[in-house]
Amino acid sequence: MKTKLLLLAVACLLLLTGRGYAQLNLSLIMIPPPGIDFIQAQRSFTVQHGLKSNWQSDIRGYWNGQNVDHMAFTVMRDPNLRAAWDISDEQYQALKDVFDNIHEVRDNDPEHQKFMEEVRAMNNPDDPFPLNVDEETKNKWDDLSEWGSAWMNNYYSTGIRNILTPEQMRKIQETHLANMEDFPVVSPCLFEALDLTDAQKQWMEEIRKELEPEFERVLDDFVNGQLLLVNKGYDELEKLGVDDIGSMMREMSTAMRILADDPEFKRIRDEVESKGRQFATQFRTRLFDVLSDEQWYRLQELISNPPEHVGAFRARFGKSPDEVEEANDIWVPGPDSWRPGMPIPESYRIRRNTQIRFPQPVNQ
Repeated sequence: MKTKLLLLAVACLLLLTGRGYAQLNLSLIMIPPPGIDFIQAQRSFTVQHGLKSNWQSDIRGYWNGQNVDHMAFTVMRDPNLRAAWDISDEQYQALKDVFDNIHEVRDNDPEHQKFMEEVRAMNNPDDPFPLNVDEETKNKWDDLSEWGSAWMNNYYSTGIRNILTPEQMRKIQETHLANMEDFPVVSPCLFEALDLTDAQKQWMEEIRKELEPEFERVLDDFVNGQLLLVNKGYDELEKLGVDDIGSMMREMSTAMRILADDPEFKRIRDEVESKGRQFATQFRTRLFDVLSDEQWYRLQELISNPPEHVGAFRARFGKSPDEVEEANDIWVPGPDSWRPGMPIPESYRIRRNTQIRFPQPVNQ
């Protein structure tokens, strides 16, 4: 099994479950003006806070269920998936309009205009790439980033849910449930596809609130660990003489090969992933315990014998357990990780199926 590689100096989302996708986001690579060192600019608070905020926003979006909608739009660009989810051409065009019109909506939203004024006021034109800022400035940037991310996630999520039918949303939820190991955390809202009662929905939400402080600690460890890895990448790129984005892209693969054999890089990476994987497992199994026996069997059937719309997603984006491999910079699970089609730990499956019963009625 090949080791996972980090795409250096870019927005790299490594999912908390231990299975991640390196995502190249050139908008988060700052091009400094003449006279400012390229690598130093990437190490600045401005860039690093952007990376951190991007990771936090993505993962929190899955925690609260909003990124389920955003991801659905991203993957439904595949016409086969649209067909499997019964999404018409008219609906898809309406969804595209939601995404294309975001700039106009933002420009006409007084709250967002106020937000942008605060962002502009925080930028210092005399020092656009500060290496360090005081605690008050950090906190202010954190608050602004969280507000901006929440606004955007809410805009996309509301737009998507206003266009798709309940049955289409159910198919999307089922697709996520059957492939939950491919995402950072599973949101309680996904289990609505199993016809949760109001009491069960409340129970799951109480579990989410109970574990939220631990989730935030794991998330904080995750993003700080990722910054350490990214900065080790910058160290290697600097040694290779990188001084602009062109040389960075040329030297990226060389830097990754060097880091692949770096014991400290591996230690940090494995520690970050292990904490995330443990939390994801803990959270999932707590949610599984809420399910009635009937819902539990439906979930297992959804995973083991997926319907057509789930199979279409796996055919396009997933691998069977016997086809695990690494392509480009996409990491797939090692022998101790959950693998596609195996989102339920076997120890829990055995305990649930043979040792305990959950007799609460579905119509509670």
